[in-house]
Parts: sequence; structure tokens; C-alpha cells
Amino acid sequence: MAKWEKVGTTNEIPLGTVKGFRINDKSIIVAHTANGYYALDGICSHKGGDLSKGKLKEKAIYCPVHGSGFDVTTGQVVKNVSRVIKMLTQAEAKNLTTYPTKIEADAIWVEMS
Repeated sequence: MAKWEKVGTTNEIPLGTVKGFRINDKSIIVAHTANGYYALDGICSHKGGDLSKGKLKEKAIYCPVHGSGFDVTTGQVVKNVSRVIKMLTQAEAKNLTTYPTKIEADAIWVEMS
């Protein structure tokens, strides 16, 4: 059964930023875009980079390690690692899991299964 977890307040995540959280031993990030708040896996699927330290550009978060990019609204890969990095690491980025969010008063809630 899914459970809603309060992760913080809207003033803790200004527009254009992301913040990392740990929920049930899972690392997630919440991104604040012009269209709202979005939650997704907080670890890059390529080689485990911390996406809370990445750059948010419009609706994409970019890993600070090798530059993989993910759409925060869908979790889809929007930019994979370069061909050289892919060859050297023998890995490429995969889509991330997203989680529903809701705002009540100024609280941000994430639904975790």
C-alpha cells in the first residue's frame, strides 16, 4: 500500500532547484520547476552519481559525475553519457522511477510504494 511522506516545505526548494531526501532507505530528489514539484530517484542510473548535486535546467536534471540527463516529470533519459564514457564504463543511463507529489498548505508530500 502506498504511503504519503512529508519531505519538507515549499520554501525549502526554491524554483529552479532540487533537494535530496532519504525515504525508507531510498534516495530521492524533489525538483521545483515552473510547472510544479516532481520527485524521482536521487541516484543516477549510470554510475550512481548524486542527482541532488546535479544541475536542473528547465525540466531536466543532469548528473554531476558524467552528465547524464533525466526529465524530472517522467524519469526518461534525455541525455545519455557520451560514447567514450559509455565505452570506458561499460554502462549507460537508464530511465529513473518517478513518484507522485502533492502540496498541502506549504508542505511537500511524496507518495512512496
